[in-house]
Amino acid sequence: FFNKFLKISKSIYNQKVSPYFFNFSYPFLFTKITDILFQQMMILIIVDYLIKSGFDLSRITLIFVIFFSSLHLFTLFKHKFYGLYFFFFSIIGSFLFPFLILKVQGGIIFSLSIHILSYVIGRAFIGIFFRNVKTVI
Repeated sequence: FFNKFLKISKSIYNQKVSPYFFNFSYPFLFTKITDILFQQMMILIIVDYLIKSGFDLSRITLIFVIFFSSLHLFTLFKHKFYGLYFFFFSIIGSFLFPFLILKVQGGIIFSLSIHILSYVIGRAFIGIFFRNVKTVI
């Protein structure tokens, strides 16, 4: 759908700033969903460990904000402008994921869905707003 209806300018592809994020082919989707499942499994394990260690939700959230933002900091250097997207959503996820897992019944499913949806929204945003752009900031 995205590669057909929300095409991105070839000049952006040629800059190779973040080509994997633009490619919503079936192999990419399979590997990205597998990657997200792994990340969510790690999040669940970390939240479980922190709860069993006596941390409350506010402290877990603080740990996740520091941990997630640090892990996603490299995207600012590697993907430049597009790295802001990953960095910004990692901070949002830091607040959402622990809360959903601990306080919402079936929260891990919501957490997983939001994580996947963040990539879909990002690709749609790039397809809509950067369709005719010739260069990246």
